[in-house]
Amino acid sequence: MLLKTMVDELKVSTATLGEGVPQGEEIAAILQGAGVSLEEDPSKTDLGVTGVSAAVGRTGSLVFAWNRERDHLLTSLPPVHLAVVKKEQIYPSMEEAMEAVVEGDPPPSYISVVNGPSKTGDIELIHVSGVHGPQWVYALVV
Repeated sequence: MLLKTMVDELKVSTATLGEGVPQGEEIAAILQGAGVSLEEDPSKTDLGVTGVSAAVGRTGSLVFAWNRERDHLLTSLPPVHLAVVKKEQIYPSMEEAMEAVVEGDPPPSYISVVNGPSKTGDIELIHVSGVHGPQWVYALVV
């Protein structure tokens, strides 16, 4: 129901799913049932759906660490980003989350910590959301 509501409220008509998204087949089926078409090109889609490498319960931060460029594009090109988080990926602190993320060999070539959509304000105090990435960021815990 959450996905259907998000799709309806944000008028999402296309989505791209990253590799290895937890419960990706179920999410794809829900999106298609809501009338969303699945696309391959992240630059031509309304919604990017990815997994995460870790999440921080205390701050709500999402940690992304990849060696693949395509999934990085899914976190920044579409105007809406849905991050799917497995319960066991939630850590109490940033230190613990980062330790879990960098323990592989080789370490990931790309690490990003997201706390929500980017925001900026100019000298006239006009605030703009989604300047350097999506306007909306959602997390779905599975």
